[in-house]
Amino acid sequence: MKDFFPFLLIIAVGFAFGCQKNHIITPPPEIPIPCHSQLELIPITDTCFEPLPIDPWGFLPAYIGQNNFYRFAAFDPSSYEKFLFYHELLYDSLSVKGANLCTGELWTIQDSISFSRSLSRIPKWSEKGWILLTRWIGDNAMPWERGLYKIKPNGDSLVLLLNNNTILYPTWTEQGNSILVGWDDTYFKLNDNGEILDTLDYLLTYSSSFESKIAARRIAPPDFVEIVVYQDGEITWSYPYTEDFFNFRGLDWLNEEEIVWINDSGIYRANTVTNQIELVKEVCPNIQYSSISAARDGSNRLLLTRRDYLFENGITDSMSTRYNISMYDLDTGEEYYVKLGEM
Repeated sequence: MKDFFPFLLIIAVGFAFGCQKNHIITPPPEIPIPCHSQLELIPITDTCFEPLPIDPWGFLPAYIGQNNFYRFAAFDPSSYEKFLFYHELLYDSLSVKGANLCTGELWTIQDSISFSRSLSRIPKWSEKGWILLTRWIGDNAMPWERGLYKIKPNGDSLVLLLNNNTILYPTWTEQGNSILVGWDDTYFKLNDNGEILDTLDYLLTYSSSFESKIAARRIAPPDFVEIVVYQDGEITWSYPYTEDFFNFRGLDWLNEEEIVWINDSGIYRANTVTNQIELVKEVCPNIQYSSISAARDGSNRLLLTRRDYLFENGITDSMSTRYNISMYDLDTGEEYYVKLGEM
């Protein structure tokens, strides 16, 4: 019996170790994609730093920690396995790219012209297969080249729709048959050839359309801000936006009833029928989202531009900032970097 006891002990320890090992290697849930993704999805574990090191002038002393920037992803509304994004090579080039999750294909939509990559002028993909792009005064463009363009996803048929220096917040509406765009503190409705059809009574920014409905941030003088749903010339739903005006980063329709938006606090989900509003992901001060695009195929996937502030090698006075595209699953809370090249 004495000889048998050590044998039992070894079996018990081995069993316990085996259970622990199995627990450790359990993979994270997969994000629901209509195929097995051929683009690498890298699981993200948030690491929080608080407070961030602010210098005496109130700035965050962070340097650029990468040579390749990936930003402003937007789903193809007719096929949610595809999306577009901006790729910027530090001190070199900027291009608008396309990607296919299912095949892993990456292609260039436009790289010969510098288009704006500011938050208020990010590209939009329509149900009819056109992409809106903007050139403005900051894009080293001649006056006659500045304005609103459309282009086919394969890079063909670049068309100047509207010659204007101050284009803001362009978006498709009515299944790609019309365009909403602002300039000179006014919002206009254009046809898909760039001709002005109407002037809106409201200044709508960061707008997104679903059939005949438009969700947007509305600004009313002197300083009233709300998130609204606009349909047939009327506001049909509204939510007073009481957070800092400048921390709002974008919104999109998730389905017929729900919208999602982002700000410095994180990701919000709102039902415009039940009025239920939820902060589904709260972020740390060193993590920010600066664009959002939702897949309306029932998968509850989001594509985000994610900016991370990271301490380099654990050194608290050496912080870098990195921009990448991430994919977030609203159902599981899992988030992944979408690897589109060197990160």
